[in-house]
Amino acid sequence: MIKLHTLVITILIFLLIAPSVHSQEDAYTVQVAACELRESAERMVADLKTKGYTPYIHKHTDENGNTLYLVRLEDFSLMDSAKAAVNEYKAKTGSEAMVTRTSAFSPMKTSATEKAETATVPMTGGDEPVVAQPPVAAPAVMSYENKRDPDQRMNDLQEELETLQQEMKQLREQQEARRKLEITEDEKAAKEKEILQAAGREYTTMKKNTLGLEYNFNYQYYSYDVITRATEIEQHANHNITNSIFAEYALLDNLTLNLNVPFSYKWDNTGTDQSKEVTDLGDVSVGFQYQPLRTGGSLPTSIVYGSFSFPMGRSPYEINIDEDLATGNGYYSASAGLSLSKTIDPIIAFGNIGYTYNFTEVGLSQPRNGLTLNEVDPGDSISGTIGMGFSLSYNVSMNFSYQYTYRFGTTYTWREIPETESGTQTSSLLYIGTGWRFSPKHSLNMKVGIGLTNEDPDFVVSFRIPFEFDLSD
Repeated sequence: MIKLHTLVITILIFLLIAPSVHSQEDAYTVQVAACELRESAERMVADLKTKGYTPYIHKHTDENGNTLYLVRLEDFSLMDSAKAAVNEYKAKTGSEAMVTRTSAFSPMKTSATEKAETATVPMTGGDEPVVAQPPVAAPAVMSYENKRDPDQRMNDLQEELETLQQEMKQLREQQEARRKLEITEDEKAAKEKEILQAAGREYTTMKKNTLGLEYNFNYQYYSYDVITRATEIEQHANHNITNSIFAEYALLDNLTLNLNVPFSYKWDNTGTDQSKEVTDLGDVSVGFQYQPLRTGGSLPTSIVYGSFSFPMGRSPYEINIDEDLATGNGYYSASAGLSLSKTIDPIIAFGNIGYTYNFTEVGLSQPRNGLTLNEVDPGDSISGTIGMGFSLSYNVSMNFSYQYTYRFGTTYTWREIPETESGTQTSSLLYIGTGWRFSPKHSLNMKVGIGLTNEDPDFVVSFRIPFEFDLSD
């Protein structure tokens, strides 16, 4: 009796386990693609999820180490159910799909944990890899009803591998071409320096033991009308041409000393028959540029600059004002300022603020309109500039700037009468400049200025040709 009872229990257990084993061995799935790159499989999974499917990725590695990522829709225990799902998928999406065993390429079915993990992996960027979708392309899976020849599958994988290697070679070549087009940090700093040099000398310093020489040509034109009689207007035109030699030497990496020697030519035309001209030395000046902090970070590049001017040109307080023209200011002056510049890609913003102190000129004895001028106390001045520069190409840059100067009144001391004082003056100019680099060591900087007040020249044109020599060797 006990043996009979044991036999019945054994038969029941077998009947319960057998369907499960059969199901495990004969499980089927709907497979829609086999991808060589996981990113491509993830993008397909994300796309299928938007269409209402619950796909997952099955990772398979063959005996040669080649890995494929199989995109599957759903698992079935019956072949007919899987075929029905394939037909429904084709009708709904218009894409190909196939029935395969869940154990295809692997004796073990993908776990539920892996299915959940891979179904929620976000999409990643990159070039679109080659995706083999059976049966249009050479399928990388074997169907249950039509198993591929292993040799043929290996040939297909070899062809796809060669295609992938060719694409990677092209990507490397493109990356190398892009790298050659990118400029290094040193080249970028040199380009920024060129843009700022075209805007003005006060925005840059030089490397230690570097000698700089610059030729500067400056032309200013003034024109104004004077009413001489009730019915007569006299036109005045003044042409000022200054040729300067500017030399600078970098004592340190952040400290540069400079010297400026100008030679002036002036021609003043009054009406149609009166004119005056003069050629002489202008006011010589010495100066410096000092950068207290290193460049970089969020702070702008700051340079402290200063100069001292000597009255070596013809003084306007010592000539015969009816016959001669002056080529200098006629007094000593000292200037100091701070310049700032900041790269805000793709432009470089720059600006400066400065103060000029003019020394009193004494011991004069100049006849003026029946009086004798004994002393002049020139008014000091405050100036500021703001602008921006940018590169048009590797060899051409442009800059725009606006300069404003406020000058306090000048006091005149006379022998015959009490002292008099002139009013304050305002100067306002708009500049447009460009820099042309002909070679790594040769460039040309040009600037055109337009006067905006009656005290300013009608227009200004200047050319600067800088040269640098490394004396370290």
